Amino acid sequence: MKKALATMMAGAMALTMLSSATAFAEDAKVVKLAVIGPMTGEYAEYGAHVENAARMALDYWNEQAIEVDGQTVQFELAVYDDAGKVDEAAAIAEQVILDDDILAITNANFQSSVALVTGPVYQQAGILAISNFASHPDFAKIGEYCVRNNITDLGEARNYIQMLYRMGYHKIGICGEESDFGVSTSEYAMEAIDLIAEAGGDIECVANEYFATATDDYSAVITKMNGAQPDAVICTGTYPQLAQFAIQAKKAGVEWPVHGCGNSYDTHLMEVGGDAVEGLHQVTLYSPNNPDPAIVQFAEDYKAYCGQEANHSASLSYDAAYYVCWLVQQTGSLDRKTIMEASHSMPMQGVTGQMMFGDDNECEKIQVVDKVENGQYVNAGITLTLWNDFLEEVKAGN
Repeated sequence: MKKALATMMAGAMALTMLSSATAFAEDAKVVKLAVIGPMTGEYAEYGAHVENAARMALDYWNEQAIEVDGQTVQFELAVYDDAGKVDEAAAIAEQVILDDDILAITNANFQSSVALVTGPVYQQAGILAISNFASHPDFAKIGEYCVRNNITDLGEARNYIQMLYRMGYHKIGICGEESDFGVSTSEYAMEAIDLIAEAGGDIECVANEYFATATDDYSAVITKMNGAQPDAVICTGTYPQLAQFAIQAKKAGVEWPVHGCGNSYDTHLMEVGGDAVEGLHQVTLYSPNNPDPAIVQFAEDYKAYCGQEANHSASLSYDAAYYVCWLVQQTGSLDRKTIMEASHSMPMQGVTGQMMFGDDNECEKIQVVDKVENGQYVNAGITLTLWNDFLEEVKAGN
């Protein structure tokens, strides 16, 4: 069975540019997949990637002309703009659950603070809500309908601290924005450092600082970091924040390098940061440097589809939308509960790793490490392992 699925997916994932103008029979069954997120406002750029990638996935599956109960399925994307605001997202959630044509939500908001409010609504209504961005651990604890496609704050923090340790850094500085994500990842990073130290690793956190979300002046944080004399600093901001932090750090003449995490993985980082981000390392679920033919094809198709380079936002959204359509094909069902149950038992290889949500409603994925070299991302040659395996490795080395 696994071999058959793998063979089928190899063919399915070899995408070609597809037209959105697919012709359907008059009696085609319209099935909507919803994407909800900040299509306007501060994070609108992420919303645009989410929408583009989901549309590309649906275009592919509409070309396949899936049939359920003798009817051709026509997938349509229902896009909702919550502007990153809890009140607007809550109102949208009430609309979505009442639309019987919506089979699943393939992007359940952007910020954890918003998803934690809407998640219980989707759980109670019994509609699959896939989070591609909410990294707070509590989202996946809401119930079996609230599942996570990305990595948690805890997993992200452990991975970038593991990255720094493998790079040979011992004195770590941590900085991020004063937000739920920034604070939680910083706290998890400090806990990760403590666990490595307890396992015998030579590592410590020498500074932990925060900057305002809307600031463009990082001088105070850089000064405090410099006073702590770190070997390296991890900045957990978005790519505009990371780029400006790196630029200002370089102008200040600091000796320590700046590195980043997955939420800032974007080619715009190099456009904004220039020479200041040369040598910067980042953890990410999606890397265009992966030689896997399906990932190479995805990167090429996405660029042709919308004229932009794919990033972690696009890849996660694509996997989520593609997966739900695939589950419809595999199960032959348009029942919300059936699709939810299938998402917990049917594995599919996506561009960001395996798609399937375990008993904990999480996808088990391992991030990779890329670095900026000559203004572009290249593989950093650093292999990350599962956290407990890494700690055992640290213990064995001491």
